[in-house]
Amino acid sequence: MDVAVSVLIKLVIDMYVLDSGVAAPLLLSMLEEMLSSSQLTSKVRAFDLILEPLLADDASTIEEEYSQEPYLDKSLSIQGTRQPDYLKAQSLSSINNFESWILCILYEVLLLLVQAEEKEESVWASALSCLLYFVCDRGKIRRSRLKGLDIRVSEFVP
Repeated sequence: MDVAVSVLIKLVIDMYVLDSGVAAPLLLSMLEEMLSSSQLTSKVRAFDLILEPLLADDASTIEEEYSQEPYLDKSLSIQGTRQPDYLKAQSLSSINNFESWILCILYEVLLLLVQAEEKEESVWASALSCLLYFVCDRGKIRRSRLKGLDIRVSEFVP
């Protein structure tokens, strides 16, 4: 199962890099299917799938995918390589964009739990742990990251 999840995570990242607009509905559909499962493990694992691309050092995968894109830029040296600062800034930007994309997916999934009136505490615990990972920075909640979260989610927290 761990191997399958790893492959799935790689596919999610690849889909995002190719076309995030097409990838979002596909990922949401897959997660919705997992959350509608009768198996509790499947429901909880859906949030692991959201979180793992960021925890499993796949940020380097995102960086590699973006670094292969063609570009013309004055920050190139004579040998055709990028300046380290430019690469670092582009990598951070790519990772931040990916995190924002995943956060939007998470908000949609949380709303699905609300609409399904999910009662299982372990599912909500996994969902809220995932949410806290995205909105906290060194123990403090970054309120700006909560924009877009439907207020109805707080009503269903056990």
